[in-house]
Parts: sequence; C-alpha cells; structure tokens
Amino acid sequence: MLRSRCLPLLTAGLVAVFVSLPAWGEEASDGRALLEAALDHLAANDRLAVEVRQQMHVEMPGMKQDIAATDTLAVDRPGRYALRPADDADAAMPRVALVSDGETLSAYSAMFGRYTQRPTPETLAGDASPDLAMAGFGAMVMRGLIDPAAIRQVVGDAENFTVAHLGRETPAGLDTPADRLRFTVTPEMLGEDPNPMMPVELSVDLWVAAEGEPWVLRLVPDMQAMIDAMARSMGDEVPPQMREQKIDITLDLAGWSTPEAFADDTFAFVPPEGAVLGDSLIDMSAMQGGGQNPADALVGQPAPAFTLATLDGGEVSLSDFAGQVVVLDFWATWCPPCVEGLPKIAEAVAGFADRDAVFLAVNQAENPDTIRAFLDKAGLADLSVPLDDGAVAQQYLVSGIPQTVVIDGRGVVRAVHVGFGPGGERQVINDLEMIYATPVLAPPTAE
Repeated sequence: MLRSRCLPLLTAGLVAVFVSLPAWGEEASDGRALLEAALDHLAANDRLAVEVRQQMHVEMPGMKQDIAATDTLAVDRPGRYALRPADDADAAMPRVALVSDGETLSAYSAMFGRYTQRPTPETLAGDASPDLAMAGFGAMVMRGLIDPAAIRQVVGDAENFTVAHLGRETPAGLDTPADRLRFTVTPEMLGEDPNPMMPVELSVDLWVAAEGEPWVLRLVPDMQAMIDAMARSMGDEVPPQMREQKIDITLDLAGWSTPEAFADDTFAFVPPEGAVLGDSLIDMSAMQGGGQNPADALVGQPAPAFTLATLDGGEVSLSDFAGQVVVLDFWATWCPPCVEGLPKIAEAVAGFADRDAVFLAVNQAENPDTIRAFLDKAGLADLSVPLDDGAVAQQYLVSGIPQTVVIDGRGVVRAVHVGFGPGGERQVINDLEMIYATPVLAPPTAE
C-alpha cells in the first residue's frame, strides 16, 4: 500500500528534522531564537498532552481524496507515553495505538486486530520497527517529545540544517498569530554520498505561537520533494501513477497542556477482546509478496460466500459464478500498487474469458463517485466492481492491498497474492493455466 511504503521514509525524515531543532548552527538570529524558545519550553515540561490532527490531500490520475485523522498524545517523561487514535478517526487511514507504562510498550491496530508488546526502550531514536512506522505522524511527534536529544543524533551536527523566519501570520485553521519558520536540509549538507531516497531539498514549515506560551502549532512537510525522491530511487520500476501523484499533509498540534498528573489509566493498555498478540501488527514480508500471509490459510479451503452491491447499482454473489473460475482483486484508488496492478490483472483474466473466467474488482470502502472517475479515466469503466465496506475483506483475511484471490470452478481458493510488482500479472496467468490444465482443479464440464 502507499502508506505502508511511504510512512517509514516520511516518519524518519520528519522525525530527523523536527526533533533535531535544538542544535542549530549559524542561522538567522530571530529564527534561531524563536526555535530555541519553543523547544526550551517543551523540554522544560516533563508532562505534556496534545492532539495531533492530521489532514491529508491525495491526488492521482482520476482521483482526489481528503483524509483526516486525530490522535491524542500524552507524555510523562522519561518512559510513559500514550498515542491513541481518536474516535472520529478516518477509516481510510491506518491507525495504531502506542502505549508505554514505563516498562512495556504495546502497539495495537484495530484494522488488523493484532497487538505487539516489548520492553519499553530507553529511546525511540532510530527505531525503525514497522509498528512505529504504521503509527505515522502521531508517532513522529511522540518521538520528538519523549527524547529529542537522543533523536538529534540521527541527523548529526548543526551544520546539516538551515532555518529561515518567514514572518508572522494567522494561517487558516489557527486562531492565533504564529511565527512561520522553514528549515531545510540539502544533499550537500548530508555528505558526498547522500541517500538516494532523500529529496534534492527537504524542507518543513513550522508555526510557533507568537502570543502566550511558544507552543508548536503546525507542521507542513514538503511531501512532493519526498515523492519525487522515491520515484527517482525506483528508476524504471516506478509506477506511472506515482509520477503524477500529489500529496499534501498538514499536522496541527492543538490543545497543548502540562498536566500536574495523569489519570491512572492514561498509560495502561488492555488488549481488546479478540485481539491477537503477535511479533508484528502485520507481516511486512507478506505484504511484499514473500513470507507467510494470513490469507494463505484460505488456500485449499472453500471460498467464503458473499453478496455485495456493485458500482453499477446491481448486486453480485460469489454463488452467481458456480462452476466458473473467479479472480477477486481487493483494491482502492489511493493505493499505487493497486492502481498499477488492476488493469494488468483484469487484462490477464480477460485472456481466459473464452473459458468463462470472471474478474471482480472488489473496492475497499471508497466513494462511488471517486471510483467511477478513476475507472473512466483509466479506461476500465466496464469492470465489475463490488463495493465492500471491509466485511468481505475480513472474510478473506485481507491484511494489505492489493490482495488477489484465485478461486477454481469448484469454489476452492487456489492462490492468494498480496501486493503487486513488475510481472505480477504473470502469477495470475500461471494460476489460471494450472487450474485449466489440471482436471481435478478445472471447472466441472457438462455431462
């Protein structure tokens, strides 16, 4: 998925910039003074509470989408902290709770119904665990508040950065005047052999309250520079959609407070009923097409039955295709691997249409207008698109998209593929050729 691939990079880059601010070199004195005042204020308070409000705007060929999510964050240094998704979290954004009681760090994903636990580390600086990456920008802010001095070492000395004071303003969405700062890191500052995943120039704008206490109120990273850097690092393998995509992210930090004490349950984690304890919230190797994938358990088993409304206003059931080979593709328009793979898998299955193979593009909880606009622009308007709110995805143990499921003519799952890369459609073609070439797997023939 887009988020699973981007968040580790984005989080690492933003964390490195944000939490290293105390060590500025020779920059404009007013900007440096403002930064020092804000960061000294944060460092002086061991107990902090704030809401992290994330707004994401995504544009890709045929699609525009706005996603919002709010996390509540409480920190009681040195070792207690809690990042929890608010109840109004957008279902389209993966959400992870991170809770440390000072001894055990727990991570929980409601989407996957899984949680992890490990000893609370002395610092989260340089911690690249997938669970932290999945918590996204809320975790970025949390890292900065827990131990900014340690994470500062990730990017090195003060000469790696420049800062500019862009003036004082009251931007839309903020109800108080704020000083706008822009800090930048360039490849020249990173050395002779910069990371190819780094942008040519990485900048983040930051707004600091100009009246009252100098709280950090907003962060806006230059996402386009990061996307362009990722595309360059992928070379010829970059999906065409990535070259045209645009992502804007705004992080508002609202309701800052310095509690004298926290409630007893603030840093307590109780696994929700039915949650499964594992080594990771999700098997990342499975998402990349290797290792064990939860949906592998379906192979050799009868395909779960379902009935769904379709994009054209009709209804479709798996039982409608009894005796036919069916390929399901769980996808969404915001997911670049899905967007890349959908037309290729549809074309692969169409090559078996003379043998009654069926392709169902099972969309995951998106607005019908968004889906239609994408399909029209992509020339895929004739696809059969069942609309799934997530219930069928759960039946098929979907842990990441795209997920492609191949069902033989006897209604048995014969293959599951998670993710899509170069030549991914060949896997589906091989599956179909095997089914039609093996009598026991082939659809029943008329007597």
